[in-house]
Amino acid sequence: MNYKYNRVERDLQLDSFEEQLKLGLEICGEMLVESRHIILGALAWKGWIEHGRCVVIVNLDARSEFAQEVELPLGIMLQNEPLIKIFGAEEIVKEYDPDYEGILIVCHSEPACCLASGCIFTPGFPPRICYEEVMCRPVEFDFSWADNES
Repeated sequence: MNYKYNRVERDLQLDSFEEQLKLGLEICGEMLVESRHIILGALAWKGWIEHGRCVVIVNLDARSEFAQEVELPLGIMLQNEPLIKIFGAEEIVKEYDPDYEGILIVCHSEPACCLASGCIFTPGFPPRICYEEVMCRPVEFDFSWADNES
């Protein structure tokens, strides 16, 4: 498959729970792009055509949601929402190419903390094609939940 996940290279020491969680979020993002690049690309295109620049967000609000069989809570976050600044994604939202790329933010929130990992991803097909595939195969891809997001 010809998808691409742009991981930010940094020197993590992994000596704190926060650093371990950040690395876990990066790995989770990479696995999501690898396994669900079509739905992520489709959601990125849906956001683009309906709202303009935006990000696809996955919020893992409980540690149990790292399990493989859990249906992940995907949504769209618009470019001008305050959380874009908090997650440090302002610049990548301005710079990505929506014809070929999407932005994925994987975050973990609980009462004690909120951490996020963001990346630009390139699905295996252009986001427009991903969207067309999802819309043409509604039995395989239930996309109705995304109409309620924003």
